[in-house]
Amino acid sequence: MLHNKTRMALAVAAAIGALGGVLAVTLPSAAATRHRSAHAAAKVARGPRGPRGYRGWRGRTGPAGPRGPIGALTAPVSINWFGTTSAAQYGKATPVTIPGIGTLTAECDYSATQLVLTPASSAGTGTVANVTTFQGEGTAGISSNQLLESYGASSPIVIALPVNGMLTGTFSVVPDYGAGGPGPSPASFTFSSERILNNPTASSNYCSVAGQLVENGS
Repeated sequence: MLHNKTRMALAVAAAIGALGGVLAVTLPSAAATRHRSAHAAAKVARGPRGPRGYRGWRGRTGPAGPRGPIGALTAPVSINWFGTTSAAQYGKATPVTIPGIGTLTAECDYSATQLVLTPASSAGTGTVANVTTFQGEGTAGISSNQLLESYGASSPIVIALPVNGMLTGTFSVVPDYGAGGPGPSPASFTFSSERILNNPTASSNYCSVAGQLVENGS
């Protein structure tokens, strides 16, 4: 009888121990579930975003990058006169020498309104001007493109200045014959011009020409 009671007590103790182990495993899981539920509820209940804080100090400017390639020639060309009496004095710009290509002059007076490129003498080569002209303004404006060639100083390239418009293009040297070889860097140009030369009131006539020549990098 005593033996049976002892076995029963041992069985009860073992069952209590097993139950304690199960509770030890499951209770943390239940606590974690409650924590996640509380966290989700807190997210749902978050209030509106507060005002944005002040912007911080601006950082220091970084070092300057390397300078880009610049041609050896950057030359302005300008004509500006008002009234017939000043046309003779200011109607021609100072000639500009373009290395290896030629010499450019600009004229705007009662005798001529043009750019003239006199090519540098060089056997076996030709000089080419690729010119785009923009004339007029608004929807009434027109544009055109020309490819003008010369094969010596005796035949200069003549480009008409628009009455009210712009010129853009390049001057370059090309081989006339043979396999060719390295030549001078081409030069880009941009000109704007406006003039009135036929006003009966001579003092109201004028001409304005502004341009820039830039030798392109080789």
